[in-house]
Amino acid sequence: MRIYGLFALLFICFTLASHASVAQEVKLRNSAHDGYGRLVLEPSSRSSYEITTPSDTTLRIEIPREADIQRQVQALRVLQNIQDVRVVSSNPVTLEITIPKGSRTRHLAIGKRIILDVYDPPSGATTTQRVQSAAPKETVAPTPKDEPAPKQASAVPAVPAEEVEAEKLSPELEAFAMQSVSDEQKQAREERQQEERNRLQQARQDFLRQQAERKADPVVITWAATRENFSAAFDDAGQLFIYNQINDAFVFPKIVGKDSGRFAPANEIKVPDARMYQLNLPEDYGVDAEGGGLSWRLVASPDGKATPHVRPVRQNDRDDVRLFWPMAEMGKLRTIEDPLTGMPLFIVPTANSQAYGGAGQDYPDFTLLNSHAGLAIRAKVDDLEVQQIRDGVVVSRPGGLRVLRESDQIAAGLQQETGDDITMMPNKFGLSGLVYNFEDWKLGDLASLDTNKNIILGAMDRRSRAGQVEDLITIAKMHLAHARGPEALGFFNLVEQNIPDIVVNPEFLALRGVANALSGRNFDAFKDLFDERLQNFGEINFWKAYVLAHLEDWQQAAGLLPTGVQRLAEYPANIRNPLVLQLAEVALRAGDVQTAEELLDMVAAPSGQVGLDPWDDAALKYLLGEAARQRGNTRDTVLLWQELVEGRDDLYRTRAGLALSRLQSIKGEVMPEEVVDRLESLRYGWRGDSLEARINFWLGKAYFETDQYIKGLNIMREAATLGQNEGAKQRIAESMTTTFQDLFLTDDLRDVPPFEAIGIYEQFSELIPQGQKGIDIQRNLAEHLARSNLLDKAVELFTEQFEEHLKGFDAARIGTRIAVLQLLDDQPEAALEKMAGVQEILRSVPASKRKEDLEFDLGLLRARALSKSNRADQAIALLEDMGVSQDVNRLRADIAWESGYWEDAAHALGEVILDEDISLTRPLNPDQANMILSRAVALNLASDRIALANLREKFSDPMRQTTKGKLFEVITRPRKTPTLADRETLMSVVSEVDLFSNFLDGYRNAQPVSVEN
Repeated sequence: MRIYGLFALLFICFTLASHASVAQEVKLRNSAHDGYGRLVLEPSSRSSYEITTPSDTTLRIEIPREADIQRQVQALRVLQNIQDVRVVSSNPVTLEITIPKGSRTRHLAIGKRIILDVYDPPSGATTTQRVQSAAPKETVAPTPKDEPAPKQASAVPAVPAEEVEAEKLSPELEAFAMQSVSDEQKQAREERQQEERNRLQQARQDFLRQQAERKADPVVITWAATRENFSAAFDDAGQLFIYNQINDAFVFPKIVGKDSGRFAPANEIKVPDARMYQLNLPEDYGVDAEGGGLSWRLVASPDGKATPHVRPVRQNDRDDVRLFWPMAEMGKLRTIEDPLTGMPLFIVPTANSQAYGGAGQDYPDFTLLNSHAGLAIRAKVDDLEVQQIRDGVVVSRPGGLRVLRESDQIAAGLQQETGDDITMMPNKFGLSGLVYNFEDWKLGDLASLDTNKNIILGAMDRRSRAGQVEDLITIAKMHLAHARGPEALGFFNLVEQNIPDIVVNPEFLALRGVANALSGRNFDAFKDLFDERLQNFGEINFWKAYVLAHLEDWQQAAGLLPTGVQRLAEYPANIRNPLVLQLAEVALRAGDVQTAEELLDMVAAPSGQVGLDPWDDAALKYLLGEAARQRGNTRDTVLLWQELVEGRDDLYRTRAGLALSRLQSIKGEVMPEEVVDRLESLRYGWRGDSLEARINFWLGKAYFETDQYIKGLNIMREAATLGQNEGAKQRIAESMTTTFQDLFLTDDLRDVPPFEAIGIYEQFSELIPQGQKGIDIQRNLAEHLARSNLLDKAVELFTEQFEEHLKGFDAARIGTRIAVLQLLDDQPEAALEKMAGVQEILRSVPASKRKEDLEFDLGLLRARALSKSNRADQAIALLEDMGVSQDVNRLRADIAWESGYWEDAAHALGEVILDEDISLTRPLNPDQANMILSRAVALNLASDRIALANLREKFSDPMRQTTKGKLFEVITRPRKTPTLADRETLMSVVSEVDLFSNFLDGYRNAQPVSVEN
């Protein structure tokens, strides 16, 4: 009866366990990485899986489990490579995943986790490039993580190809690419701009305070397509409208968030050959658009940012007044009936959320609706015309729009087509206060320069003191007009020596500033040109931008570049060409291709110009290639840059080589190994400035992509030493730190050979951050080494954490891991000592289920350590006090087996077999066959023939179907006297049995744990 009762209890326990496992938890998450997106599914225990491809843009993954993961799927982020995840079935768990066409995929199982990686397609269709505004907007504070980023007014790629990442650059890399000025230069500028910095700092504080005071979680509205989708999003009268150019019913807005009910439902508005939806928009919510192309998001939050104002450009042709909105990556202009008023509604969708119409504004002839993506204009008159041109949208009307008079526009804040918003009256170039009349100052050609100078100097003795100073200034201007900066600067210095007070004169500062700029004295030019007395002279902004560009403060230079550049066409060629080329690069780095091309046209085909100097010609070709790249014409880009790569100009051979390598790498036309070879050849082609630092920076990145982390970090470290200022060095160091942390804090560490991982950790220990991240890096490395069987080094790292960083239960948990590794490393005495320390720690830990579980595991481990220290009797006695469980039974059997206590071993193995609840109607698995064979050996050696016969009778048929069948037959066959051969067979089986190894391996291969103290 006792046996039958035991069987009944075991059957009930097994049934309950089976029932409980029907609906098991499956965790789901995704993440974006450099060049690929990752989806991770983690069932509660190890599971098989199957991946199929129903189409070239769809993956289907199936796990033989039952779980409800719909909420987790809704919470996933929309990635460039993993664009949509849908639940097909919850039993078995089946997901369909939308990916870009042509993407390469990889999947693998690590422990319980199932990992799916989707890589960028070869065409680069999912490549995310950095974008910046073509015209600077109001300054905003840095956006906190997971908050919608501030919009920009243009979606043109803003950075030369030599400085563009395949995915969006991290903030520290973007800052490196832009290259700020040195600390000394910053300090000089700050002396004159303290008030502006204080204003910006207050703006940041106000922004952060507003973010902290938000009353509710944001509501996120997402929609995605399998092909490029041009969309527009705008609101009017408390309604939010979403327009999709593609007519696809699957592109439906999904609303997620605590207050999503205030927006729902999304009602479809019938529009021919397109899809348009109408949602509620609560009055207290602000909306910001993100993404574009395949995947779009609208983030709506109470007290959120209002849509920034985008000023249109006024275009005048006599009395014909038009307004122009710059717009990038436009779709087709559509005219529909406004759902609210019935008036004509013009919609211009876009493929990029950075292109948008901005805050709504009412005009006499039309209304600009509050546009978050694209442009929406509602007509008030029947003859309103809305047209698309290459760079934007023009709104006009026969006879001209009724807008403010041009004389009133500045006061109204409307940007003029060729003017700056300045206090002085603009001239025909839109610039106030022209300063530089180089053609009038030349007084003849270059050949007559010395003659004219000598004539003026020869007559100076007959002039008054004031006249003499005026003559010196005339000579200085004459040299300046012929681009003789150092000579002009010498005469200006002579003037200052004679009349020190002349430095209070704005014109003198403007002249000397240009002389310093042409002489390469950029810091001195900065001090002169940024004097507050020159702030109202618009023409000087050209030279300010020129100097800032030489100081590699590209962002501030772009902010100062005037919108009208035709004034520069009147400059002499020897001054115009270097100035215009530098300003064209400023415009290109800001993504303003139109201005850059207008500037480059002045150099490429100026009136009456014979030819360019070789260095200007090289610069022109390089910048024309960059403009073509930003226009999407990479074929011309490659042709222009390849010519420079094969040319004789060292600077642009190096710049073009770096840019071409970056461009072709992004497009997938060259492998990382080839990029390494190219950049290694460029590495010594240009030395001593920020270009060499940039080459080393990207070379280090290329080595990372080929998994040569030590070499990459070493070269990055060298790049930091080449930086021109402390800011650049700091940014490179931050990039190294980020790369180092990404390696040690992600699954990428598993792909690094353990000895190389140790080398990286020790050689670049200065990159290990303080605090929790540093602890996590050390722990992850220790886990990696433990999995790789480098037990002594793993113990060393775990011990440092145990002794220096951890307390309470976390210390006890890591201490237990150390003891396991010591046992696996055949150090039982050291393990016993460590476990004693863990027991001491646990005495002060409050009672809990996890403490109870850990104490149970410690009991098992202590028994194993005692048995390994030749104290088997103590080990078995300890197990007797621990009750009955599968792990206890297995360990008892293992210790008795190792100690030759065959009767005890046979009894314990019988319990283990009962724990397995082996079915005689199903084939035995290898573990079950080994356990049955082991019990047969123990019974044989214990001479228990009756039990052995019973075992043979029960399991003979199932064992015969396994690879152990013949051996089982030999061990269990009836015989009177065992032979020596039989004894050798038995002992060979004895040496192979280790029933407790799975328990220890489970501890060794445990997933990394986070500190909770």
